Amino acid sequence: MTPDIVKIPWQNMVIYPAGWYARDITVQASLRLPANFQLASALELAGPDGGRPAVFMPTSLETLVDSPVYAGRYLQRCDLAPGASIPIRLSVFADSAEDLAVSPEELVRMRAMVDETERLFESSHYKHYDLLISFPRMSTFIRGMASPGNRRTCGLRI
Repeated sequence: MTPDIVKIPWQNMVIYPAGWYARDITVQASLRLPANFQLASALELAGPDGGRPAVFMPTSLETLVDSPVYAGRYLQRCDLAPGASIPIRLSVFADSAEDLAVSPEELVRMRAMVDETERLFESSHYKHYDLLISFPRMSTFIRGMASPGNRRTCGLRI
């Protein structure tokens, strides 16, 4: 993605035997990142966060390929369900610390969205939920169409 943000799409990195269902294959992934990178994923870590390499708990191949890892130098985590029994987190990655800011108004709207979703479905079929968002500088990709540092160009609109 950029020198400061990376997305690990497991489905592009695995080979498995023909004739097997991905749900029936157990894997344990590990990932080596630069020392100053932090990661976020729906996958559970087997050891402390920040371990080198990062080792994930055993899971099915089906779950692995459905659980990308985002990593980067600049990460802000927000709790979207404070006090809830099931953690719901927002992890925001950006190319600089200045681009990470989630405004109090955005946080209020995201928390309201989580609350409304829980009331609508009346159940949670997960141990935790991690929403991953990256705001790369658009000028890295599209010269002249976006000003450097303008994270709103790629749009978080709630």
